[in-house]
Amino acid sequence: MSAASDITAIADAYLEAVGGDAAAALHLAVSDLIDTTAEADLRARALDQWVSRGYVQGRAAERLQRIRQRQDESGEAGVKAAS
Repeated sequence: MSAASDITAIADAYLEAVGGDAAAALHLAVSDLIDTTAEADLRARALDQWVSRGYVQGRAAERLQRIRQRQDESGEAGVKAAS
């Protein structure tokens, strides 16, 4: 299917859903678009937070590992985990 035929099929489906009322079909299509856009934005923000948290946690683990290596090399006591 081409993009034009996809658009026509979608428009026809909206028209059919509202009984042929073009204004109602447009209203429904725009409403669906806004809902979909809002959901996509919410998912994108959640993904950004997840990636940021993972990056920060990874960086903290790398830094702690370097500190422990330096302490081992210099003979100092290791960093103790809180219990």
